Amino acid sequence: MAVARPGGVSRSALPATVTLGGPGASDEQLLLRFPRSWAELEIENAFLLLSPVPSAEPTGADVQVQVALASEPWAPGMLAEPPPVRGPTSPGLARTRPPSVLRIDVTAQLQALKAQPASDLGLVVRAQRAAGRGATYATGVAGELPRLDVYFRLP
Repeated sequence: MAVARPGGVSRSALPATVTLGGPGASDEQLLLRFPRSWAELEIENAFLLLSPVPSAEPTGADVQVQVALASEPWAPGMLAEPPPVRGPTSPGLARTRPPSVLRIDVTAQLQALKAQPASDLGLVVRAQRAAGRGATYATGVAGELPRLDVYFRLP
């Protein structure tokens, strides 16, 4: 897992939070790579879940977010620049009044990674544009880890 803060400093330590859609330098991106335990099964649906930090305060605007696939390798921790992304992409809405779990359908991304396992460089979650103070989520350092819920088709 990594947090990319454009213009920031790269380091190996993962920050406790990621803010999607924050103003200026606080608009971060979350990079995730999950174990491929789902890859050999028939996927019905898959959802990425991010939990707001316990101290998150309601803000004035929800944040339009997007999940895409990373198209270049990246290292865990804090990154000064995010890797480029590729499709498929999926939209989501980060609710900030009150802060709530962000649930984004990533079925298309997992299907694409299943079809091309060598291209699995992870998922990138980013805001489509800045919105108020943004939406702040836990990275697992303090608070809950991001989760991948996968539902399978029965034979």
